[in-house]
Amino acid sequence: MQFCASANALANINNSHSEKIDVASMARMRQAISDLRAIQDQRYNDSIANQQRQQQQQQQQQQRRQQQHPVPPAPQMPGAYFSAAEQPPAPPPPLPVPDTRRPRTPDLRRRSKNARGFPEMEQRGSWERQRPSSGAGAEPPPPPPPPPAPPQPPMSPSFSEESPISSYTGPDSPATRTVSSSSSSSLNEENGVRHWSIRAFGMQLNSSTSLIQTGDITKCFGPIMSGVKEHLAQEYYSLFHLEFPGKPQLTMLFYQRAEDHRTRIVCRVRSSKRRTVYSTIPITSLQIYRSGSCLQLCQKGPDPDEMIAWANLQFSSIEKMVVFFCTFLALRGQDSSKPISNIPDYHLCGEFEVFAGKIVDDNFAHALRVFRDHETKAVRLQATVLDGDLKRVPVWTAFVHPYFRKKSWLRRTGPKTVYLSELQRITFIDSEEYIPPRTRDGKHVLTFTTDGDATGFVYYMEDLIRHTPVR
Repeated sequence: MQFCASANALANINNSHSEKIDVASMARMRQAISDLRAIQDQRYNDSIANQQRQQQQQQQQQQRRQQQHPVPPAPQMPGAYFSAAEQPPAPPPPLPVPDTRRPRTPDLRRRSKNARGFPEMEQRGSWERQRPSSGAGAEPPPPPPPPPAPPQPPMSPSFSEESPISSYTGPDSPATRTVSSSSSSSLNEENGVRHWSIRAFGMQLNSSTSLIQTGDITKCFGPIMSGVKEHLAQEYYSLFHLEFPGKPQLTMLFYQRAEDHRTRIVCRVRSSKRRTVYSTIPITSLQIYRSGSCLQLCQKGPDPDEMIAWANLQFSSIEKMVVFFCTFLALRGQDSSKPISNIPDYHLCGEFEVFAGKIVDDNFAHALRVFRDHETKAVRLQATVLDGDLKRVPVWTAFVHPYFRKKSWLRRTGPKTVYLSELQRITFIDSEEYIPPRTRDGKHVLTFTTDGDATGFVYYMEDLIRHTPVR
């Protein structure tokens, strides 16, 4: 019994000694862990402080670079201009969405600094570009005294049937009886009229980008009218006409009245040698929309949102389509018989607006835009009246994608100045009212109103050059 008691006492002593050792070990481990945590916290705080210092240094360096060379903002929708999934909308299109990037009206009373090599001249406000007054623009010859004739028939339709339908495969180039593409003169030899529209359709363009033929054939839906030629001969003179080959043959003729520049469009359909019918309408009664490779001339229906087609025109190239589209807008805008203040169809469906800025163009304030066609990838510049009676009316356009692979085609020569070595402008205004600014050695000058617009133009143009395929 005494031995067992001694053994138990010895075991208790050993257990007590082991517990003391475990407590000491735990205390040492806790202290080591606390020390490690303190070291980790210190290292983390040092790392955060270093990152903050580096970010502050980078921000300061970026601010200094932006002050020296401001960088334009990135596109709001990256890749939107080059996405293959998007498709242009089908007609009849809704009213265009207002352009949120429309340039604001600048202080046009300030004097502009022109490009180097040009004397400083007073910048004229865009409101000074008014609709042509009586006697301005085209110069028709004095009409001969009218011979005695019976009363002319009214312009109302005299037939109940619809206009004949003409087949069409797309002309290589619009045909006119008065314009020679090899001549720089805009002279209508038949009636002695000089007008910018003759020159616009007579130009030999430096590119021809084919369109995929879609939509309806060329046809006129207007009512057949009698006495059209006789009525127009009294007050109007012929500007130009475009022939769309096919059977029956359809021709679009444009007439203008000198006193108020009222323009009428005539659709002539020749189904045989003995049968030719006409339909006519004022240009101010029409709106123009694109549907694939077609341009549709529409008039408003009984309902506010209803559009009724008056004619459907097929085009074989985007260049010819754009020339017709801009000519239509310009002739309608310059018509002072029934002025149109809010243009609902200024945007050509299927094109994306890549850039918009303000330029001083021949001492007028114009809005410069860059458009890229979704289907053909053609890129063009377009200058329009910035404000006033002719707001959004085209002044000139130029296709620039043929120059993208030419070295030093685009060069920035100043904070607000960009030189283009080549540019084929198609102008929609008389040469007496607009002279394109150029240097002595023939370079075309774009003078922006702000440094940011010049920087943005160069930025987006270089981006387009990189993404446009080689033709």
